[in-house]
Amino acid sequence: MKEKVIIKYSLIVVSLVALFLIFYYPNKIIEKDTMYSYLADFTVEIQKKEVFFRSNYELNMNMTGLHAPNILLYTEIMNDDTGKNLSEFVSNKPLLLYRYVDINCSTCFGMEIRTLQDEFVDTSKFVNILYSYKMDFDFNVFIRINQICFPWYRIDSDAFEWKIEEYASSYYFVLYPSMKVSHFFVPDKNFPEYSKQYFQDVKKLIESY
Repeated sequence: MKEKVIIKYSLIVVSLVALFLIFYYPNKIIEKDTMYSYLADFTVEIQKKEVFFRSNYELNMNMTGLHAPNILLYTEIMNDDTGKNLSEFVSNKPLLLYRYVDINCSTCFGMEIRTLQDEFVDTSKFVNILYSYKMDFDFNVFIRINQICFPWYRIDSDAFEWKIEEYASSYYFVLYPSMKVSHFFVPDKNFPEYSKQYFQDVKKLIESY
């Protein structure tokens, strides 16, 4: 009788241990896989940020303090050759210029513009868009649909003979009354928070100038 009781309890213990092993270890494996997946994603994110910060840093090291060429800015009419020089748009305060070409991501452009308008809603006169577009009509329609409040001007695609023009990406920079440039910034759709921070910093710079 005593042996039967011992066997009975032994079977119960073995069953409990088996159940524990069945549920515990698979869960641990899943947790381990989840952890590895998280670490892999985190590593990729860190690498992207490292590239983002390094490229913007190197860009500013190479460009800050240079003088912008006194390029021509044109109105909406594609064949209008009565453009005005860039220097005519500079007053006693710096300008934030947004350089955009039609090969850039239009969705990204829309996101950037919305954030830009939110930050410069009361100081839109200090922001200009310089674009190069194959069809002026397409860009003008886009501007109206998105209710963009900033002045925009067409420039020749090769107006700025800068290395950054080869990036095939939109970018920002600050133009001072002396025609010197600084604060170059190439946005990344993966890091919208940095665009927002950039706009806030530039706005402070303009207001305190």
